[in-house]
Amino acid sequence: MEEILMSFSAQQRRIIEDTSRNKQVIAGAGSGKTRTVVGYVLYRLLQSPEESVLLLSFSRKAVHELRERIPEAFRSRVTVATFHAFCLKELKRNHPAYKGKKIQLLDEVAKNKFFQAALSEKRDEIGGVPYKLLAANPHQFRRRFPDTAMSVFRSFHKYKRDNDLVEFQDLIRHLVNALHESAPQIQELKNRYSLIIVDEFQDTDNLQLEFLRLMSPKSILAVGDDWQAIYSFRGASLGPFFSFKDIFKARIFRLSENYRSLSSIVKIGRHAISRSSRQISKSVRSTRGKGPGFPVLSFTVEPGREFSLYEAAGGNCRDIKILARSNFRLAMWRQAGFEEASLSTIHKAKGLEFPAVFLDLTGGWSSPEKNRTRENLDEEIRILYVGLSRAMDLLVVLHRAVYSEEDPEKELWESLCERTREVNAAGLKKYLSAAAKFREEF
Repeated sequence: MEEILMSFSAQQRRIIEDTSRNKQVIAGAGSGKTRTVVGYVLYRLLQSPEESVLLLSFSRKAVHELRERIPEAFRSRVTVATFHAFCLKELKRNHPAYKGKKIQLLDEVAKNKFFQAALSEKRDEIGGVPYKLLAANPHQFRRRFPDTAMSVFRSFHKYKRDNDLVEFQDLIRHLVNALHESAPQIQELKNRYSLIIVDEFQDTDNLQLEFLRLMSPKSILAVGDDWQAIYSFRGASLGPFFSFKDIFKARIFRLSENYRSLSSIVKIGRHAISRSSRQISKSVRSTRGKGPGFPVLSFTVEPGREFSLYEAAGGNCRDIKILARSNFRLAMWRQAGFEEASLSTIHKAKGLEFPAVFLDLTGGWSSPEKNRTRENLDEEIRILYVGLSRAMDLLVVLHRAVYSEEDPEKELWESLCERTREVNAAGLKKYLSAAAKFREEF
């Protein structure tokens, strides 16, 4: 174990070796979070042969990565799953209503069909708001049209019950209800795991927090970054992240060393997130330093002229990743000539890193300023931060020459513009070539 520990930084090692019962790790972007989690799991398993671990995350991609990093000799003692997959398995195993039965998940096509039919009868109440938008954002639906939402969701719950259908969120809710009732079948589950670890804890909602509280494990570790909380549309909230310390009497640790990005990228990321009104302050710093001293660049792209970037990049886009806020914007970049491998939404890129990132601020972001709440704006700032922090060596902010007052990107771009260096096509090619050379040499 000592040999293993020597490969970790001092910050990471403190987390792994600390003997506190409950811990919360506030992990900055690129700080080696996943590696630290796996190191902690191995340390605990080597320290205690009787230890059994439940490791939860929020995407199948993250679960696959975590599972692959755990040495095969230890995998039988570690359950790695998403919240939803774990709850589905336990309902089938333990819940009287579901044990031995085939649980039928409601797919998006059937759900949209129901909401389309239900809301078509209430057109006068919801105006021109698309039914898919209301179905996908129940919290906003209830806030904006409370009476209509109550009626529609009552019918929706009856539809699911009558047809033996469940949604992903229902899986957690049903298991939480069983934990509340202390059903005999559930006691084995509560005693099965001595340690629960939650990765990407900033994406937790209140129901998932209640699940953790009711499981009451001997030890719990929550790892996440409030700066990267960008899933409110799925019902995630920063409330659990901020309240974890008090609920679980946890000791707080920080991972603030960024191993991913050059210092210019880390600095502009810190500047961007500083405008968020609700955050945990942290001093993130780059361990890579300045490198060759690339500044953060900016490049003007007008809507309808996305091909100008393709031409400026010389068509050599192998190491370039364009991150956009919406699928609509990705379609524009496809039409401009960029291949699918070069494109991603910011949400899908979360947790990943790329040598050169082009961050699109030319369209597809949030509603105009007059319709924004402070909470909405804070999330857009966090999405901006996630996009910026994917870049390793070179970051280019794509922007319009002029923004109208109604453009939702206006404020985001203006907050960055003084900290970027505007380049033309020739300048962009020069920096792309220099960055490619840097990667080859280092």
